[in-house]
Amino acid sequence: MMINAQDYLLSIRACQQRIDLKIRQIQNLKNQLQNISSPWEQEQVSHTRNVAVMAGTIATIVDMQKEIDQQTTELMIKKREALRLLDQIKPASTDILIKRFFENKSVMELGKILFVTRRQAQRKLTDALMEFQIVLDRWESQDKTDSD
Repeated sequence: MMINAQDYLLSIRACQQRIDLKIRQIQNLKNQLQNISSPWEQEQVSHTRNVAVMAGTIATIVDMQKEIDQQTTELMIKKREALRLLDQIKPASTDILIKRFFENKSVMELGKILFVTRRQAQRKLTDALMEFQIVLDRWESQDKTDSD
């Protein structure tokens, strides 16, 4: 089954969104840690239930950071692959697809950037996706013949 160009590019955006979500979750956990710990100058040695909560929270942060590192590596590989494929289409089409799928610009924003109406921007986006689809289909068929 052939890969859909839009789905391919959206999958890269989804990876980035998952990473961003985890980063926000880590920041929230760090904020929680600050709320349950006291400043160093006020610290008194005690073994309260907060110690166990803090240890669990720190372990969660470390695990999530490892996941982020792994997902970031995978995202970079996907982006490199996508950019290599995007290099095979017209620069104007590449620019539109990068702005839409990597920079998360709306069709309305694309129109403003390109100095065209929203409808014209949508047509340009559709044309760029069709152009990229040809490259993807060719790449996928080469991949299948290489693996056979």
